[in-house]
Amino acid sequence: MKLYYIGTGAADWTELAGPRDGIMRRFSAAILDEQLLIDLAPATPMSYFEKGGVGEEVTYVLYTHSHNDHYGSGALLNLCEKGKVTVLCHFTARLPEHPNLTSIQAKVGEEVHLGKYSVTPVRANHRVASHPEEQAMH
Repeated sequence: MKLYYIGTGAADWTELAGPRDGIMRRFSAAILDEQLLIDLAPATPMSYFEKGGVGEEVTYVLYTHSHNDHYGSGALLNLCEKGKVTVLCHFTARLPEHPNLTSIQAKVGEEVHLGKYSVTPVRANHRVASHPEEQAMH
């Protein structure tokens, strides 16, 4: 198993702050085995998903919640342009439409199989104020 952290996020880091020491921290993302991506935000460098990048084979995306340091519809659509993508998240109704995009609504405690992966979402203690119906998940 290989786990790449390509962003650890920084909730206090605004867009106005810009990169510090050449590093942009306004996003959270990790790639498991070059296939499964956890979160994909607008600030996530798309170069990770180009040929030769650690995420060039990403076919699954898990979204923990829809804050903009974890989720961006434009970034997701860019990924879909490269091939088929299956998304697992709680907020499937707000996902963009694309012929390469399949979505599965995550439910707390319900195991989902994505290729060789088994994922069981658990409730996260994180408020998504702009969408009170959304459940953030680990």
